Amino acid sequence: MKALTKLRELLESTDKQKLHLYLAILMLGIMILAAFIVIQNRRSVSFWLHRIRVTNDLREQVRDILDRAERVHQQRLEVDELLAQDENFKISGYFQEVITKLGLADKKTESESTSVERDENYRADVLTAKFSGITMRECVELLQEFEQNQRIYTNELDIKRSKKVPQTIDIVVSIATLQPRAQAGITE
Repeated sequence: MKALTKLRELLESTDKQKLHLYLAILMLGIMILAAFIVIQNRRSVSFWLHRIRVTNDLREQVRDILDRAERVHQQRLEVDELLAQDENFKISGYFQEVITKLGLADKKTESESTSVERDENYRADVLTAKFSGITMRECVELLQEFEQNQRIYTNELDIKRSKKVPQTIDIVVSIATLQPRAQAGITE
């Protein structure tokens, strides 16, 4: 109570001009304090909004990674099922059957088989063959045969115009198949 009484006496004893000055200073102080509070609040809100955006972006990235991991897992199951259907599949034997069936055995100039480590579960058996003097039709039929077999995928294809036989092409085709790591190997 004493403080209020002293304040009242101070206000009554001061003239109006000083009173207006004191009130203006008080109002200015309150406005500066309010502005400081608003600025700090906006900074805090801006900081947390940025953090929320970053967190949401990271969450989207994690969701994408998990989706990709699920697709990879499903593909691994499909590959394992496909590999289990014919455990004795050999790419070189299959290749010989196809070129004999299509009559391309005499146009094959060379072939090479290799085995490439894919990951801890699979190895890729790769067969690269060169054909000289074949027609575009024969090339398409060969590629269609490869495409019809789910075990085979075309790894690389290089087509050039034949310099020896007019209106024919020379190709280098590389096909591959996956094998379980324990059973991988290229034998006929």
